Amino acid sequence: MVKTGFSSVPSPKGPCEIFNFYIVGEDGVVVSLKCFNDTRPEVFGKVRENVFYVLRGPGSAIRNASDKFNRTGHSYDILVNDDVFVEEYGGQPPFTLSPATVKSLRSTVERVGFKAISIQEARSRLGTTQGPEEIFSVVGTFGQIKGSPFYRACLNQRCCKTRVRERGPGSFFCPKCRTDSGSCTFGFLVGFELVAGTEAQWVCAVILQHRCFLESQLK
Repeated sequence: MVKTGFSSVPSPKGPCEIFNFYIVGEDGVVVSLKCFNDTRPEVFGKVRENVFYVLRGPGSAIRNASDKFNRTGHSYDILVNDDVFVEEYGGQPPFTLSPATVKSLRSTVERVGFKAISIQEARSRLGTTQGPEEIFSVVGTFGQIKGSPFYRACLNQRCCKTRVRERGPGSFFCPKCRTDSGSCTFGFLVGFELVAGTEAQWVCAVILQHRCFLESQLK
């Protein structure tokens, strides 16, 4: 490690103090490291020349080198900030690898816990005890299904579930937002009877499809 003195460069916020030092690898490659302002005194007092160091930090600390300020010939330099740690190398390896086979790695099967309840109980608890992060599912079979599931809906995001009236070819009126439009979106609304072992319950499923001008475009 080779240590240099302080330098100062102008910046929009005033003079910026810089401390440069260089690390030479075993292969002779020289890498420039830079400290600015608050990190400068701490690092300057820690590092010593002709001592081995280990650097640890995120990839964002590695920057493209500028030919104007970096004379090492290396394509990158390292910005030493609060996320970069400069540690004296005391003979210990920076990290240790322990080869292992896939079969030797411990594994477990993730189990999902659930409690089965009746439709009647689930209906009575809706909107009362569950938090925003809780979900529920109901298991049953489809009974009766009501009419056609497709309908023309308003394009306005605030009332896009509202069914529009067709006033003529390419003209649609929304009774909720009181606007006319030359196009619409198609919604999918189906009402069906969900039958389980305890009772039956009528439910609705709503799916808003992509904006389209012709019903034949709905996929």
